[in-house]
Amino acid sequence: MNSFSLLRPLLGVVLVFSLFYSCKKKEGPTAGIEIQPGETQLGLFSTDTFEVVCYPQRLDSVRSDGNALTSVGSYQDPIMGTIRNSYVTHVRLSSENIDVNQLRTFRVDSVVLASVYSSYYGDLDAQSFYVYRVTEDLYLDTAYYSNKKVSTDPTPIGKLENYTPNPFAKFTENGEEQPSQLRIRIDSTFGVELFNAPTLAYTSNEEFLKVFKGFYVKTDNPPQPSNSGGQMLLDMEDDYSRLLVYYTTPTGENEILEYLINDKCAKINLSDNDYSGSEVESAFDNPTLGQNKIYVQAMGGVVSILKIPNIKQLNSKGPVIINQAQFIFNIESGTNVRYSPLPRFYTFGIKEDGNIFDTPDRKEIHYGGEISEALEYKLTMTRYYQQVLNGLYEDRGLMLMELGGNYGRSVIGGPKSSTSPLKFVVSYTPINN
Repeated sequence: MNSFSLLRPLLGVVLVFSLFYSCKKKEGPTAGIEIQPGETQLGLFSTDTFEVVCYPQRLDSVRSDGNALTSVGSYQDPIMGTIRNSYVTHVRLSSENIDVNQLRTFRVDSVVLASVYSSYYGDLDAQSFYVYRVTEDLYLDTAYYSNKKVSTDPTPIGKLENYTPNPFAKFTENGEEQPSQLRIRIDSTFGVELFNAPTLAYTSNEEFLKVFKGFYVKTDNPPQPSNSGGQMLLDMEDDYSRLLVYYTTPTGENEILEYLINDKCAKINLSDNDYSGSEVESAFDNPTLGQNKIYVQAMGGVVSILKIPNIKQLNSKGPVIINQAQFIFNIESGTNVRYSPLPRFYTFGIKEDGNIFDTPDRKEIHYGGEISEALEYKLTMTRYYQQVLNGLYEDRGLMLMELGGNYGRSVIGGPKSSTSPLKFVVSYTPINN
C-alpha cells in the first residue's frame, strides 16, 4: 500500500456552488437515482438510493509525534486482532545549574520513571512493561510516524512485570497526594551513570540529550485471551510525569532529583498490530465484506474506502447544484461494549498515485464527523461532490479515517448492514429551476 501524505492543501481556485434550504425530504423511487418527485419545494430534490461501495484497507502509518497524551499496552480484540502501542520520550534537566561535583557525592538509592494516567482503553488486566534506553538522536521539530523503528540498547534498563494497572489509585509521597501514576523501576546503575555524567552534559539540555537520548517504553506480554488486555493512556506533560532519582546525601538526608518530561521533549507514539485470525483480516482478503461492516482504527491501523460509482448521474438531465451531500454512519450493534468508538472521523480525497488530499469541506462548519450520543456520525461532503460534478475532481473515492488520536477503533454498519446501514443522502436543485 502507498504511504499517504496527510493534509496537503488543495491548490488553485475552486468554484463552489452552495445553496441551502430548510425543507423536508421529497419522496422518490425505491431504486436508482432517477428521482422526480411529484411536487417540489423551491426545486429541491433528494435521494438516498446511490450505490455505495466500501472496503477496508491497511494504513502504513500516521504522524504520531508531539502529543501530550500517549499510550502503552496491548490487548486482544476479536475484531481487530492483537493491538500493541508503545512510546518514546526524551527527559530533560530540571535545571541547567546543577552542581555536578556535588552530584558525584550522592548515593543513588533508586530510580523511577513515573507517567500520570489519563485514562485507559480496554480492560485493566495484568501486563509487563519494559523500558529501553534510546541510542539514536531524536528531535523535537521532526516528523515521526507510528511505524518508526527506534534504535535502543537490546537489554531493558527498567521493568514492571505482571502488573495490574490502577488508574484510580492516588499516589502519596512525603505527605503529598499526587495523581495516579504508572511507575516503572529503573536500574539504579542508570542513576549512578546520570550522577557521574560528564560535566558538559549538565551545562545545557542540548548537551544532556547528546548523552541521554531518551526512553522507549513498551509491553512484552504472552499471547492474551480474546477480549483481554488494554492500553494505558498517559499524560506525559503532567507535572508529575518525570524521571525521579532517589538519593542519600553524605550527611544521611534522603532527597529526590527529578528530570522533566514536558512540551520541549520529543515524544513519539508507536503501534504494532497483528491482524492474524481477526474479523478485519477476513475483510482485507474479501473486500465485499466491507459492504456489511466498515472498520476504522487509530494509530496507522485501518481505514475504509468509500466510493459512489454513479454520482455523476445527478447531471444526467442537466447540471445541478448540490445543496447537501451527507454520509450517515451508525455504530454496529454490540461492537462498542468493551472498546469505545472513536470520537470522530475525517475523510480525504484519493489521488491517482494513491496519496490523499484534503477536501474543501473539512474546515467548514457543516463538515461534522463527531460521534453523537446516539452513536451516530454525520459527515457532510457537499463541496467535494459538487466539484466532482463540475469536473474539478476525478472521484477515486474517499478515505474514511481517524486523525491524530493514539488509540481506539470503530466498527460501523456498511450499506448492506442488517441493523445499522450506512446512508448517503443528497439534496440538490436543477440549475434550470
